[in-house]
Amino acid sequence: MAEAVQETLGEVVAALMTRGRDDLAARTRAAAVRASRPATVVCVVGEFKQGKSLMVNAILGRPICPVDDDLATSAITVIQQGAEPAVAIHRRSGNRIEKAVVDPTSLADWVTEGGSGPGREDVERAVVSFDHPLLRQGLTLVDTPGVGGFAAAHARATMAFLPYADAMIFATDASAELSAPEIEFLRSAIERCPQVVVALTKIDLYPEWRRILELNRHHLADVLENVQLIPVSASAAIAAIRQRDSALDAESGIPELRDQILQGLLDRSRSRAAARSLREAGELVDHMIAIADHELEVIQDPARIARANAAYEDAVAKLEQLRGPGSRWGQVLSDQMSDLSNAAAFRLRSGMRDISGSIDTAVEGLSSPGEWDELSNQLQNDITDLLAEVFGTIEQGTIAIHHSLTELLADEASTMVSEEARDLAASILARIDTIPTAMDSETGTKRAIGSVVPALRGAQSGLMLFGLLGRVLPIGAAGLLMSNPVTLVIGAAFAGKQIYSVRQRTLATRRQRARSSVRSFLDEVQFQTSHQLNESIRRVQRILRDEFSSRIVELQRSYQEMAEQAKLDVTSTYGQQVERAKSLRIDLEELRGLRGRLGAAGGAA
Repeated sequence: MAEAVQETLGEVVAALMTRGRDDLAARTRAAAVRASRPATVVCVVGEFKQGKSLMVNAILGRPICPVDDDLATSAITVIQQGAEPAVAIHRRSGNRIEKAVVDPTSLADWVTEGGSGPGREDVERAVVSFDHPLLRQGLTLVDTPGVGGFAAAHARATMAFLPYADAMIFATDASAELSAPEIEFLRSAIERCPQVVVALTKIDLYPEWRRILELNRHHLADVLENVQLIPVSASAAIAAIRQRDSALDAESGIPELRDQILQGLLDRSRSRAAARSLREAGELVDHMIAIADHELEVIQDPARIARANAAYEDAVAKLEQLRGPGSRWGQVLSDQMSDLSNAAAFRLRSGMRDISGSIDTAVEGLSSPGEWDELSNQLQNDITDLLAEVFGTIEQGTIAIHHSLTELLADEASTMVSEEARDLAASILARIDTIPTAMDSETGTKRAIGSVVPALRGAQSGLMLFGLLGRVLPIGAAGLLMSNPVTLVIGAAFAGKQIYSVRQRTLATRRQRARSSVRSFLDEVQFQTSHQLNESIRRVQRILRDEFSSRIVELQRSYQEMAEQAKLDVTSTYGQQVERAKSLRIDLEELRGLRGRLGAAGGAA
């Protein structure tokens, strides 16, 4: 199927180049690249010390992620295709994200507990690039910090990130069957992520792993029947590479997991990318059909040729106004993005105020150290849910803005040009990529498809949210208490005795300190999130601006070429006009045949 898609897209490129439209051919080539190497983000998740990093190394057959028996991964590690080996550290400095290229051998200093990298505590993520056959196909692996019992901040951050991922590999070792928190985490993850694979790790260390495997299969059947459960030994796979032992490699289970990534994950991504690329190529062929059809109508009525020539030249000049900063659609884009920014900021402020109020109330009712831990966990959960909602507001708002701009631009262009060229403008602009929203048939979750949202999903937007949550939320309930030096006193006060045994005045003072610490924590969260929201809004606005600007340029070029052809038609003889009409009919037949093949390929994809 992939070969057929590439062949059909190649036909479109050739057809567009033959007709002198290198700009449209370039778009089709880009679509073909997306179809062959779709961006596929796979998030590797699990509790601490479940063998995630070693498993990633085994999948790639390279010692990429740092592995240590005593030190766990503490920062997100993104592994992607790159021509040359490189490591880039994205670190928070004040209200900015700084990117620094570091020695690849120093990765452990930045992404593990106890690392010695300067400012390591401010690292949002490390991006590792190198050339690899799997990565070359569009795969991006995200090795995440351990989720620590699924009640800590990283668990919440991971859950918020999953809607931005294409798949998740969940690691659980063979020392024991899946725990109730793990099963609950999987149940929630399946609702957010298109596909989940469960890897039973470290089977070389636990002789009873087959019994654990069967127990886990039973547990997973209650969650979702078609979840893949694959037993693996990363250590055996790495040993097999060193010893060049194919039998040991097969026993390790890593080849099966790798095949699942290739067939179950990348093939699905290719199918979605192929459908999108074929749809976009079809729109470009429709563009050329509309132009040829319109010229055929005009040339068959010689009285219209001169009028059409003037209309085309006028359209070129009028469309130039749509490219400028004073265009109505540009102003609407700016206004709507400002409205979206304000809506997201207001939701953030109101949500933080609600959280602060509920925590203030809850602090007054604390009666035991255990309740303080529960309150701390609830605070982290509430913040994570709020931030995921706020970032989701941007994604959904982008869809709405894209739809409104599509309609506005078509209307604006059609009213600016004369009647002779108006139908053509409307027919072409109506084909600007829209973003339909569909229910994913496999997960039942609402997923956006089209040209803009895929640019926002995946590693960029998701990792922005992931890094934000990982930074502002401490790991574990106790971390919240220790996030501010003043709470050291509170931690001591709430430990080892019931609160009601403390004198009332002392208790009131400690509660006030607790409230102050929480407010300080919430202020920091709001400050950091506001900056990230602004970055997201700016990036979305640039994407939308560039997309619509390029469509206007394409339409303007179409009118320019039509005007030049009309000049030739005006001075041509009747016989030449007849020959031109005949040539256009042949051209239309070829283009419609190509359009039909695109439709058939799209149905197969």
